[in-house]
Parts: sequence; structure tokens; C-alpha cells
Amino acid sequence: MGGHMPLHVTAGLGGNRGPCAAASPDGSRVYVGGGDGALHAVSPGGRKLWATNLREQVMSPLATADGVYCLVQGEGDGASKLCALAPDGTVRWSEPIDGGASQFLVPAGELVLVTTGDTAKGTVRAYAPDGAVRWETKTLTGPSSEPVVSGGVAYIGTSELEALDIKRGHRLWSTSFDGGGAGRPAPLGGMVVVEGGARGADLHGVSLGGKKQWNTDNNDTRGDDYRLIPFGTVALSMSATLQRITALKSQDGSTAWTFRGDDETPAYSDPVVVGSRAYVCLGLALYVIGTDGKRRQKVYFGDPQDQHTHSPVVRGNRVYVATAKGIAAIDLPS
Repeated sequence: MGGHMPLHVTAGLGGNRGPCAAASPDGSRVYVGGGDGALHAVSPGGRKLWATNLREQVMSPLATADGVYCLVQGEGDGASKLCALAPDGTVRWSEPIDGGASQFLVPAGELVLVTTGDTAKGTVRAYAPDGAVRWETKTLTGPSSEPVVSGGVAYIGTSELEALDIKRGHRLWSTSFDGGGAGRPAPLGGMVVVEGGARGADLHGVSLGGKKQWNTDNNDTRGDDYRLIPFGTVALSMSATLQRITALKSQDGSTAWTFRGDDETPAYSDPVVVGSRAYVCLGLALYVIGTDGKRRQKVYFGDPQDQHTHSPVVRGNRVYVATAKGIAAIDLPS
């Protein structure tokens, strides 16, 4: 159960993945990247505060106490520019990005991480709040996804699983897998779980020091998107073809549980984890899932034209979700 309030901010969201919006730390503003070329700010009640025209599709924003960062989409799916705006919508600075691979920004302390590159080569770049590039590290090949930050380390999938120190960008280690590269890793339980490779073992457990601990093949992850999400003691793997989430045990890659939505609409988001709950859009509904894989809540909010590929954003009992017309705010019961 739960109600929702449409916030028709724009004619659609920019980018293909990432959070559907960003809430300011003080809760006074919600930022939305628009397919209309503007970054929008609205109040929690849906009142439009401002819109800043950035001339190209605006991808998923990242809110901080100083304002908001966003990527502007260039040709293809990648970003061409990183912009930093003040809370009132004024552009503080912008920097061009060549060959941007990022769909969304990754916070690393006071730094903001951006991936660039193609299948052959790539970089991870760390921007300071004033727009200065604090460090830039070449990756072994182009990144398969955005980095995941945990314990002062940025883990990123390329042709190998790479670990970078977030303070200086030094490569701490890299680990390869037979027959293929690495997807989006999930650090949890003193282990990094990653999908990758193509020779009889597509799941791997790697120690925080870069040593392989186990390799296995799990039929429940066939057709998955190779982006894992840490959730308590398991890693969540999303299957687009089956519209199913598989929870993988960190100690051996076996299946702890699976979860599937009730309808067949081919729209889904990456799960978002907040505490002991995972929030995911499957088909036309938002599902809230416990660490045991059981459904806690379900709220319908879509229509057949909606494609909920952007992830929900959770602030307390309120959840923002993507719709064909912008975002909707869902107030869940306590």
C-alpha cells in the first residue's frame, strides 16, 4: 500500500541509467535531469523552483551541501561535460569530458568520480569541489560500468577487476578472469563479488587484497546485466530477460534467494539499498524487499508508456521514481 504524487518536472529524464533524481542534504530541493536539456529543481511538494538550461540531455544528478553536480550527454550514450551548480541553479563551473562513459556520478568523500573511454581504453577521473582534477588514472581497458567505492577504495570492472586508492588514484591491484572482463563489482563481507569471464565460471569472489577466493557458475544469473549491488550479506544480480533479482552469497556465489515481479512489462531498474531494504522498479510497480528476499511493500505508479530504467531515490518514507513525464513521489507507510 502507499500513495503517489506525480511531479511532472520535464517531458522525460536524461540518460539511460542511474538515480532518477537527487535530494539535497537538507531536504529542501529535489534535482531532476531532463531530456529537455535542463536541470530542474523542485520542492518536496512538487513546486518548481528553477530550471537551468544546459543545452543537452542532463543525466542523473548528484546533490551535495554545496549544490548539485550533473553530467550532460553528448553524442551516443556517454557524457560530454560535467557541470557544478549552486543551490539556486547558477552554474559554478563546467568541464568538458572526452569520450565520457559514465551514466552517473560516483561520490568519493569530497571528490566526484567520472569514468571515460571506450572498449579499448579508459580513465577514472576525480574532480574536487572547485572543478580541479585531483587525479586521473588510466584503466586497463574501457570501464564496463561506474566504479563502486568502499573503504577508501574504488573498484571498477574493465578487462580485469581493478582497485584504485580514492585519495591519489593509485592502482592497488588488478585481477583477471579467464575468457572475459569484469562487470560492476559488489564489495561485501570482506570480499568483492563480481561477474565476468566466459570459460565455465562467470562469478568470482576476490579478497580485498586482490586474491581470487572462489570461482563458480550460477545458472540463476544467466542473462543478467553484470552489475552487482551489495545488500547485507548478499550481492543482488538483476536479470533483464527474466525480470528477476538473484541474491548471491558472498562466500561461494550460490543463490540465497530470488525475487520476481508480478507482471511482464520489460522495464526495470537497478535495486537501491537503504539499510535492511532494497527498492526496485519492476514493470509498473515499486517493490520493497527485505534481506530475506520477501516482499515488504508494493506500489503501482506507472502506465504502459513508462520505462523505469532509472533507479528510485529514497528519503525516509518518501521514494522518488521515474515516469514518462519526469518523476513521481511515493509516500510509503511506516
